[in-house]
Amino acid sequence: MSIEASNKRVYEEILYGEDEIEEISEMYNDTIFISMLKSARIDEVDDFKVDFYNAEIARHESLSKDDINGKKQYDNLRKKIHSIWKTQYRLYKQPNDGNCLINQTYLRIEDLDSSTLGSPISGFNLLAKKGILHQLADDKELGWVDNFIAVLEKYMEGNDVGDN
Repeated sequence: MSIEASNKRVYEEILYGEDEIEEISEMYNDTIFISMLKSARIDEVDDFKVDFYNAEIARHESLSKDDINGKKQYDNLRKKIHSIWKTQYRLYKQPNDGNCLINQTYLRIEDLDSSTLGSPISGFNLLAKKGILHQLADDKELGWVDNFIAVLEKYMEGNDVGDN
């Protein structure tokens, strides 16, 4: 893909949530993925909420447009992103701080956005692809520190956060 075509694709992507950040912020405060971030000492979470929001919209749009192919394509993209996280997790996991891991994972997704993570699903912009990470975290399939499930449980007990 030429630089011109890549720039046009990025320009034409619809990014959701930038204008509704306060509403989105409230909507996701009590979610597992936010607790997962905070338990890993990742405190600035508003951008991650916007990413999650974009992923949710893209997932619903892809499933409503073409139930069978949309689901296959979404599941395939989700597997690729989970695989990217696994590699980054092995390289960058820390016992208490997930900032390096999430930053490195985001950088890798940005690097692979139009190649490996290129998707025929038009709604999956870069923010949505990053948001899939948080969908996976919300399903407790990934986290940002070593032993992330145990760390999350300890965090939730200490903060009296209910399981969603």
